[in-house]
Amino acid sequence: YIIMKKRIFAAFVAAAMLVTAAVSVSAEYDPNKLISPNVVSTKMLVPQFKINVNNEDMEAPAPFENEEGTLMIPLRALTEKLGFEVQWIGETGTIILVKGPVYITMSAFEDGYTFSKTAPMLLGTKPILIDGVTFIPVNFVTDVLKGAYKIEMDGTIKIYDEENSNI
Repeated sequence: YIIMKKRIFAAFVAAAMLVTAAVSVSAEYDPNKLISPNVVSTKMLVPQFKINVNNEDMEAPAPFENEEGTLMIPLRALTEKLGFEVQWIGETGTIILVKGPVYITMSAFEDGYTFSKTAPMLLGTKPILIDGVTFIPVNFVTDVLKGAYKIEMDGTIKIYDEENSNI
């Protein structure tokens, strides 16, 4: 009877050790743990936006998403790269863009623009001024400049002017 009690006790201790070992091993499992530098992380990456215009990289302040999730791009750098002359009237915050017969005016403080002296039209997001740089919503490319844009997986914003918008 004593031998039987010892065997049951030994079996109980062995089972308890196995359960304890299994619990401690499963507690170390972390699906996001980086094991090797070659393993891809499961965490979402925030793209670092850069701009490419008509297949040429553009030096400009970095685009960003505003609080509403609208992608904002630098106006002057983009439009000068597309061949526009840019004028800034600081007293009123008026921006004038001219390229041949195309004449666009807009306010740096309000959502809207005029195209060749038409009635004001809205873009859906007003420009944002940061450190002297005016950022406009990316849909300005399609809605005002009649171009096209595409955002690549690496964060590159490919912008094409009206002549190259079918590429």
